[in-house]
Amino acid sequence: GLHFKFEKNHPEIKTIHNGVVDYIHEFACKGILPKKIKDYSILLTPLNKIDKPIHFIPAGDIDNKEYWKKLAKISWADLFYRKDPQGVKFFLDMKAKIELEFKPDFLLIDSRTGITDIAGITLRLLADEVVILAANNEENIYGSKKIIKMLLDPANALFGKVPKVYFVLTRLPFGDAPKDREKEFIVVE
Repeated sequence: GLHFKFEKNHPEIKTIHNGVVDYIHEFACKGILPKKIKDYSILLTPLNKIDKPIHFIPAGDIDNKEYWKKLAKISWADLFYRKDPQGVKFFLDMKAKIELEFKPDFLLIDSRTGITDIAGITLRLLADEVVILAANNEENIYGSKKIIKMLLDPANALFGKVPKVYFVLTRLPFGDAPKDREKEFIVVE
């Protein structure tokens, strides 16, 4: 749903025809390794002359029923756990293509929330630093703690690398009154 954040100022978002789901589907379901990740991206032009364009790789055309079929057909278990799994190699190749084709200052990945296959892939294989956003409720705090412990455990480190982890508590609905400030302080602590 990240494309919704750009919709207002970037009409080119309406031209999404394919994205990362299509890219993964080509490999996972057809055995085809796409040559260029750029073919699955959209260039978002800056609103002013100071900013640089954003190379945006959407999930795909979520309004097209084929997108949902492709997503359902991707077997994460086959990619990572079959006899000769190719998932790690595939995702490292995709990351290398992003670095080569876009030369980004930053690669921001909006990953699926919670403890999922996709989140595990993005956190373990693609991220050098992880920012975990959590709402102020027991469910979010509990899940975030589990994810942070898993990420910081050296036994889970891929390639001997433990990512930097940042935790951000979001949606603090407190006002400016002194009693509200005190509540906010307690929540943050």
